Amino acid sequence: MMDDKELSALIQGHATRHKAGEPLRASVRTQVALEMAKRADEKMPAPRPWLNFDWRWIWGRGGAAFASGVALTLAITWMLPPLILHNSVPDELVAHHVRALKSNALIQIASSDQHTVKPWFQGKLDYAPPVIDLASEGFPLLGGRIEHRAGAPIAALAYASRSHIVNVFVWPVKGKRAPQRLQRNGFNLVHWDDGAMQVWAVSDVDAGELERFGHAWRARMPAR
Repeated sequence: MMDDKELSALIQGHATRHKAGEPLRASVRTQVALEMAKRADEKMPAPRPWLNFDWRWIWGRGGAAFASGVALTLAITWMLPPLILHNSVPDELVAHHVRALKSNALIQIASSDQHTVKPWFQGKLDYAPPVIDLASEGFPLLGGRIEHRAGAPIAALAYASRSHIVNVFVWPVKGKRAPQRLQRNGFNLVHWDDGAMQVWAVSDVDAGELERFGHAWRARMPAR
């Protein structure tokens, strides 16, 4: 009968390790984003369940089959993106984007008419978000909804880009900022401040297409 230390050394030295494929990686990223969004809604600090294992129990009752599971768990932990580690604005908005797609909560007011969507926000927000018609640019408006961040409601607009969705999050800001391009967990983001509103566009379209969306949006906005 081997003791815990001997069994641990045996598993570490001989366990088979399998590299996680892209489908698994994508699934993990999505589930992490959804869990982050759920925790944000509940206003609870995000726990780190992978740190709560009793490793002595695991090694003490392990085996070759269990070692593969441990290796996979470690691989997933290694893949966990900054979404868990840094609750930044881009991470939070990606979580909103993923949750809206997965939970069929993309639209609360469904319309391609900007003059229908814009008035819908009255009484729901303490500001009037811009709603831009970009159908001629290949980005038809699908509708809008209310999201929440930092305890306050914000406007979210949904646009189509062929078979993809572009989510646009808008809230007031002072000052201007040139467009910035970011990426989180396979999603592209474009962000800019126009002197009155802060605008974030999030999608899984390629970066060039999302930049084209941002350029079209800014071109339709009146000068400030």
